[in-house]
Amino acid sequence: MSKKHHRKKPTKHLKIKVLQDALGEYWDVYEERTTVNGLQIYRGWHYGCTPADEGISPVFSYILTHEIAELIKTNPIHYVYDKTGISLSVIAKMRVKLSINRNFVYRNDQWLLENQDSLLNDSYKTLKNLFNL
Repeated sequence: MSKKHHRKKPTKHLKIKVLQDALGEYWDVYEERTTVNGLQIYRGWHYGCTPADEGISPVFSYILTHEIAELIKTNPIHYVYDKTGISLSVIAKMRVKLSINRNFVYRNDQWLLENQDSLLNDSYKTLKNLFNL
């Protein structure tokens, strides 16, 4: 007895609508859901693209709507995760698309070199008075 190998039939996805994202790109929407706080979450592929096209993932992408973009711009990443259920890595990618950078503290190397002796040798109390900390 030989087993026949059955090829899994591809899932038929039905397009719900076309949507323009916060960056002006058009998307074919295949999934939509509403969060408990009323936020609409859409998933799909770029307009006119399907996994049959080369380089297109078979997994739907989250669509960066104006509503989600505003939430990301005005709130910390974990708050957005709690409100949307979108993974932290996807939210981080959306932040990059929106040109939102992490808060970096840039060192002033010249100042550090000029004050190196005091920083390494003086007490905290002296440094506090000297540099108005």
